[in-house]
Amino acid sequence: MFHRFHRPVATAFFLFLAYCFVSTGICAGLAFARDFASGHISPECSQPAAFDCGRESGYPDFDDLFLHLYGGHATDPVPSAFDQSDPDDLSGLINYLKSAQPYSRMRLTLGRQRIFGGVTNDRVDGLKVSTGLGPWLSATAFGGLHSPLPNKNGAAGDLIYGARVATHPMSLYEIGLSYQKIKENTQDLEENAGADFTFRVGNRLTVKGLSNYNVEGRGWREHSYSALLKLDHFLVKPSYRYFQLDDNLDKYSVESHLFGFGAKNEEIVNIAGTDVLFRGFGPFQVGLRGRQYDYDLRDEKAFYYAGLLNLKTDAGSRLEVEAGRMEGETPENIYSLLRFNLYWRNPFHLTNSFFSADALYMDYDEPVLGQDGALHASLNGGLIFQNGDLEVKLSGIYSQDPYFHDNVGALMTFLLRF
Repeated sequence: MFHRFHRPVATAFFLFLAYCFVSTGICAGLAFARDFASGHISPECSQPAAFDCGRESGYPDFDDLFLHLYGGHATDPVPSAFDQSDPDDLSGLINYLKSAQPYSRMRLTLGRQRIFGGVTNDRVDGLKVSTGLGPWLSATAFGGLHSPLPNKNGAAGDLIYGARVATHPMSLYEIGLSYQKIKENTQDLEENAGADFTFRVGNRLTVKGLSNYNVEGRGWREHSYSALLKLDHFLVKPSYRYFQLDDNLDKYSVESHLFGFGAKNEEIVNIAGTDVLFRGFGPFQVGLRGRQYDYDLRDEKAFYYAGLLNLKTDAGSRLEVEAGRMEGETPENIYSLLRFNLYWRNPFHLTNSFFSADALYMDYDEPVLGQDGALHASLNGGLIFQNGDLEVKLSGIYSQDPYFHDNVGALMTFLLRF
């Protein structure tokens, strides 16, 4: 009886202490769990908002106690003439305390965090509660301040809250229903409801989808559907997306650099295309990518085609290169694109270390707002000590774009497990 009472009391105490740290921009995070239930595991998103990660689902089923410390700095040396928020701004550092229980129990996360799932993909200063309702059902609820958008009246931010309920029997499929509302004082800024799903047919086919409905505006805000089909040495990835640029600009980091010209209006874009990859060259993958972009307000179509090259080594390193061409009808939609992503494990034979880099370069055929191109880059390097119990990482970003503020930033991250 004492053990059952002691654990929630200790959890609440640590959550209270963490909230004090969160307000200063540096947070200590603790998590602990009893391993008596099983469930699927999803990696945690431990990177700051400037370095996006994928949507999160599932709960850990292992004992873990860890400490997070984040600190960073960003500058805005050359403001752009096009006044627009920068999605790569490091002001949205993620600092949180987490108390995790196994899959069928409860997980609490308090502080500045990025919340993924269903219609939600936002940074929030607040509390998230996730729990498993048996092996096939789970629920998540959250509430707090909407950290990406400062209040025009000088307050700390807008109120945001929401929830998601999902069923996922034996990892065969997952279907979720979600809701989110953002308020400023007594005014409703956004109210969304949606459904998402993931279906798996054996080991060959996976289909994912999300539909997001604007409750207040009575119209669809986003549709996103994709599939992955494995055919011997080939991977086929068809996809379709529909969304409003002003709603999703800072939520999809890669696309935000392609659609800067539509940030100040209610432009709607439809994107349809397919990736085809061939895996018959050992560690190499080669492929083609095709996308058609259809803009409603601009009454413009653009076609993007690219070559893909991927390299994955047995040591865990990988390199992804994309070289493409956008052919539209206006200068901002006519350019060449080069992107690469590198993850290098134990570089230069330095044991227990890693290095990663991500860069996107766009070369316009004609100047756009006085600039011939755009460059966005991020670097990460770190060391792992004490058999993985301590990780130290240094990150940096650089961004120069005709539609966004030029930005340089650095971030030091410490992760301690004990």
